[in-house]
Amino acid sequence: MRYLEYIRVHCPDNVERVIDEKMKMKERTLEKFKEAITLGLMCTDGSPLKQPSFTQIYDMVVSLYESSSRHH
Repeated sequence: MRYLEYIRVHCPDNVERVIDEKMKMKERTLEKFKEAITLGLMCTDGSPLKQPSFTQIYDMVVSLYESSSRHH
């Protein structure tokens, strides 16, 4: 089973379960990680109608990058 499919099936409402506790992320980093995983889940949705367009993907990735670079 692919990694994102595993998350979709086993952790649909609790993405934190897939994060290694040893990573000890700050809350802001955890939020960005969850957003990235959510984007991956959206892109691999079984229904093409639920998948984001390339423009939406680009916008989300740029937003993730910009918000993370402002806080470093």
